Amino acid sequence: MRKRIVKKLHRLIRNYACKTTEKNICPDDMDWVHQTAVEKYDLERIPIEADLAANIKRLKGIYGVCPDFIIRQFEIGGGIAEAAVIFLDGMVERVLLSENLLKPLMIHYRPLKPVQGSFLEQILRVVLPVDVVRKCVNLHDVIDHVMEGAVVLLVDGEPRGLALEAAGFKTRVPEEPMTEAVVRGPREGFTEALHTNITLLRRRLKTPNLLLESMVLGRISHTQVVVGYVRGLAAPELVAEVRERLQRIDIDGILESNYLEEMLRDHPLSFFPQAITTERPDRVAANLLEGRVAIFTENTPHVLILPGEFVAHMQSPEDFYHHFVLGGRRPV
Repeated sequence: MRKRIVKKLHRLIRNYACKTTEKNICPDDMDWVHQTAVEKYDLERIPIEADLAANIKRLKGIYGVCPDFIIRQFEIGGGIAEAAVIFLDGMVERVLLSENLLKPLMIHYRPLKPVQGSFLEQILRVVLPVDVVRKCVNLHDVIDHVMEGAVVLLVDGEPRGLALEAAGFKTRVPEEPMTEAVVRGPREGFTEALHTNITLLRRRLKTPNLLLESMVLGRISHTQVVVGYVRGLAAPELVAEVRERLQRIDIDGILESNYLEEMLRDHPLSFFPQAITTERPDRVAANLLEGRVAIFTENTPHVLILPGEFVAHMQSPEDFYHHFVLGGRRPV
C-alpha cells in the first residue's frame, strides 16, 4: 500500500515537471496571466513590438481591469503617429504629465527635416523637457518603470519605449523622530521616501567618497535597498560581507528593515540586537564616519547600521554634540 502511494506521488511530480518544462508562453495570447503568476523571466522574453496595438493588448492582459492602471492613447502632432502613455494613477504628477509630455507631443510637435535618427530619438532630443529618461526593450522594463512611478511612452512603429521620470506620490515631510528626540542637535528625521532619505544623508556628507549601492530584493514586493558607506573609512571586507549577505536573501516581500535585520544577524536566537536602528540622518552620518555601513530600505524610515556592537547601543544621538566626558561617544 505504501509503495503504491509513493509511486503515485512520483508519477504526479514527474507529470507536473514535464508540463512546466514544456510550457511555451505565446506572446499573442496573454490569457495565461490570469491563471498563473507573472514572473520576471516570462516578461523579459516578450519584447516591445513595433505594433502599438499588440503592446497595449499584452499590457491589458497582464493588469486586467485594475482601475489605477491607465493607458492614454493619442496622436502625435495631430496625426503624424499613434502613441500611448502608460502609468499608474496616484503614482505620477498629473501636471508634469500634461505639461511636459502630452502637450508638447500633441500640440507643439513638428517633424524635423531632414529626419535624423529614429522617430523616438527625435522626440527625445527635441520635444520632451524631461531630465531622467530610460529606454524599455521588453515588457519587464515597461512594468518595472511603471511600478516605480514613471510614465512609459510607446509609439507605433517603434520597437522600444521610453520611461520618463514623473513620480508625484505624496510623502511625509522630514520631522524629528519621537523615539530619538534630543535637546541639542538637528530636528530632521528619515521618512518613508528613499530618495528623501538619501538626500538628507548627502547634505551631511558632501563628498564623492560617499558611495551608494542599490539592489532590489523581494520576488513580489521588489523593494529597493541601498547600501551606503564612505570609501576609505569602511573596511572593504565589511562592505563585501554586507553585500554578499543581502544578495543571498530570497524572500517574497520586504515590508520593513526588520526583515533584513533578521536575515543578516549572525546569531538569530540571541536576545541582543546585532544592528543599530535609527531614524536620524545625523546618527547615520556619524556612524559612517566611524567606518560602519548603512542599509536604507524603501518604504520605512528606519535605517540599519552595521556592525552593531554592544557598546554602540549605549550611545544616544545627543552624545555626538557634547564633550566626550559627558557623552558616551568614544573618541576616534
